Amino acid sequence: MTIRSLFLFGLVAALLASGPQAFAGALDDHGRPRGVDLATLGRLTTQDGAPFATAALRGKPTILFFGYTHCPEVCPTTLLEMTNYLHELGEEADRVNVIFVTVDPARDTVEALAPYLSNFDPRIVGLTGSIENVDAVVKAFGATRFESTTDSAYYSVNHTASTFLIDRYGLLASIVAYGDDRELAKNAARLLAQ
Repeated sequence: MTIRSLFLFGLVAALLASGPQAFAGALDDHGRPRGVDLATLGRLTTQDGAPFATAALRGKPTILFFGYTHCPEVCPTTLLEMTNYLHELGEEADRVNVIFVTVDPARDTVEALAPYLSNFDPRIVGLTGSIENVDAVVKAFGATRFESTTDSAYYSVNHTASTFLIDRYGLLASIVAYGDDRELAKNAARLLAQ
């Protein structure tokens, strides 16, 4: 393992270990859902090149996560888990939104997102935009993103690996740690039953 690989492994492990407790501020003091500025998502563009219509969020629960196309493990794993989850839901899958927000808009242009996401379920919507608009979404959800300090074109972007669940009323209902498929399915099922 190279020093760079060890660094990335350690950083990802630290982010994952923090789990949803690191986002205690995302829910209110009693663990109830809280409002999130979903209008920030409307400033982004889909992988199809269209402005994202936040109206698509009304009346349907949403699963949202941050990532980027050059991510070596966490992001493709999460996208595969979302693909499998949507397939398991069957016809019910049309009742939930799944959104992938890039944390690396410099490389993840519309032209890069579309072919990348074509490897996963077509219902997953990828969003990109200016760094300012992406940062606004990251901030709205209480997440983090920062680029590794390197001049290489192969830099990494460290980011929150948790998944955010928004209920049909547009409130942030829960935050699930990376890899906790059982908790994600349980919380998503609760939101679908609303």
